[in-house]
Amino acid sequence: MMTQAHASLVDAVRGISSSGSVARNLAENLESKALVHKLFGLRCSKGVTQTELAKRLECSQSRISKIENGEDDDIRLGDLRVYLTALGAELNITVFAKKPTAVEKIKHHVFAVKKSLDDLAALANGDQSLAKSIGGFFGECFFNMVRVLQHSSSKLPVSPESGAPFFDVTVEMLDEDDDCAEVAHAIEHDCATTS
Repeated sequence: MMTQAHASLVDAVRGISSSGSVARNLAENLESKALVHKLFGLRCSKGVTQTELAKRLECSQSRISKIENGEDDDIRLGDLRVYLTALGAELNITVFAKKPTAVEKIKHHVFAVKKSLDDLAALANGDQSLAKSIGGFFGECFFNMVRVLQHSSSKLPVSPESGAPFFDVTVEMLDEDDDCAEVAHAIEHDCATTS
């Protein structure tokens, strides 16, 4: 018997169903419950039962069940906030004036990261030990961001004229004798620059 790997449950249903409507209905159902599935997963990952969560929220277990088995559009914002708070999670909502482009979303997150890093730096407030730890974390953040850029830039097509990537990120290892173990270089190719 031959087994086939599928990228998702919807793809598996497409493979066995003669009707495209079954897979389409499943996809719509899963999409309408994406948030409630995340809430269920979060609660389970914390090892909290519906009954325990209901006690924390001073409500019935059936109320928790109704939230977790409902649709995303049925969840009230206040219920979502207290549900998450009771599990030690935090609710963050981002509102854009219009549907953001991919670039606008990335810029939003970059500025949010900058604010969080500034807040973290302010915590040191003259404490050398804490400043050293935070500085180490900043290095870790830098390296991780370079790795993210490296991964994403590798998906860009190459220039048809030169055959070189439009943007390339390489990470070089230095000699073990150096103070830093790794350094990142970003090299931009074929950028439109004018003098």
